Amino acid sequence: MPQLQPWMQQLKQYLAAAAAAAPAAAAAAAADAAGAPAAAATSAAAAGAAAAAAEEDPVAYHVVVVGGGVAGLAAAAVLRLFGVSVLLVEAGEQLGGRVRTAAMYPAAAAAAAAEQQQQQQQQQQQQQQQDHDLPQQLRNSPAAAAAAAAAAAAKTKTKKQISRFWEYVDTEDEAEQQQAAAAEAAAEAAAAAAAAADGCRTRGDLRRSSTRAAAAAAAAAAAAAAEQQQQQQQQQQQQQQQQQQQDHDLPQQMRNSPAAAAAAAAAAAAAAKTKTKKQISRFWEYVDTEDEAEQQQAAAAEAAAEAAAAAKQQQQQQQRSR
Repeated sequence: MPQLQPWMQQLKQYLAAAAAAAPAAAAAAAADAAGAPAAAATSAAAAGAAAAAAEEDPVAYHVVVVGGGVAGLAAAAVLRLFGVSVLLVEAGEQLGGRVRTAAMYPAAAAAAAAEQQQQQQQQQQQQQQQDHDLPQQLRNSPAAAAAAAAAAAAKTKTKKQISRFWEYVDTEDEAEQQQAAAAEAAAEAAAAAAAAADGCRTRGDLRRSSTRAAAAAAAAAAAAAAEQQQQQQQQQQQQQQQQQQQDHDLPQQMRNSPAAAAAAAAAAAAAAKTKTKKQISRFWEYVDTEDEAEQQQAAAAEAAAEAAAAAKQQQQQQQRSR
């Protein structure tokens, strides 16, 4: 068995290093908590878990097993059942070895847990930033530009297809143009009235100028209304002509369509079949069938046989009477 003194010195060095690193780790954890308020709770939880683990598996051990192997592991397991802390030490080639325990480094474990938590938070923030920037990237991508161009082309094509229809229908733009024209006419009439009022000297002149301005405004409004009504009538006439043309072309289109041709052929075949049936029925009303002729021949043969039998019987009776 090797001497335990070197092992105990190494253990004391580990404990001293852990005690020296504990304040630095606590300060780093506090700085992380101050820098990231969201991670304060998780850091505190990690520190509490490390402290609980240190309490459950204290640094001061009751039993030290050196080079026990499998038997040492079994003994340590049994002792742990009774609440005895066990330190397992494997002897190496030189003075020294490996210590299998995590309780000797509570500060290092807490620092590692805090660092891992911080890395996870950074990864989550990066993922959230990527998710936030993804729609903008998609909008700026070449594929999005191509899709927008295709949508614009389809919209233009649709507009071209329906342009013929909207030639005969009043749009909002035309109505707005008409309203703007009426407003301009009213403004011109008001300006003319104001100019006439400025040039008038007496009330009579002002009255006459206002009357002329009102008459001019009424004439302009009537002209605009008449023009609008005429445009509406023209549009209605064009719509009626188009509807009549469609009604006139519809039967021809229906006659020229494949479905109409098939329906006409089916109707013609049905009519021909009905006509043939009628002709056949009329023909067989006046023509004897082979079955009827045979029946008549059989009946005639039976009648002839009966007549011959009756004649023969009469001859026999006459001979007997003689």
